[in-house]
Amino acid sequence: MELRTMVDNYKTFEACERHFDGFARDGFVWAYESVFNGLGCVLDRAAKSKGGAVSMRFRPTADEKKAMIKAGAFKVCTIEHFEEVHEMLTPVYGSNKGHDFEYVMAEYFGQTWEKDTLKWWEGPDMIVNGITYQLKFERATFTTETQLIRVIEGLH
Repeated sequence: MELRTMVDNYKTFEACERHFDGFARDGFVWAYESVFNGLGCVLDRAAKSKGGAVSMRFRPTADEKKAMIKAGAFKVCTIEHFEEVHEMLTPVYGSNKGHDFEYVMAEYFGQTWEKDTLKWWEGPDMIVNGITYQLKFERATFTTETQLIRVIEGLH
């Protein structure tokens, strides 16, 4: 499946209205709020998975990060604080920068973070001012081609 097709299908079936896409730059963790459009997404063939499944991942380039900052991305916390959160959460939830990003976003908005088990088509990661959000931190996987096909076919 081509990247544009995966982006369009993901957008059709995702259970949120908007996204907060996170990335590190210049000593800070930033969040870019958007309606999902595939900015910063790439297709990646995972060598470790059986059959080398194609994944759609959030891997923004340096230029894309600059563009997101110029378009209104905001500083969430320092890299140092993000690393502290990582050290705190890893013993409980394993090493997962996505959890770390969800935690610092909850702090930013004055909410309490709780790990959820919802899939991207089942519900949002966060609700802010009545708006549902999916959160992804750089290098995160949005979905695999196999999973997306199963969601489209209603076999999830």
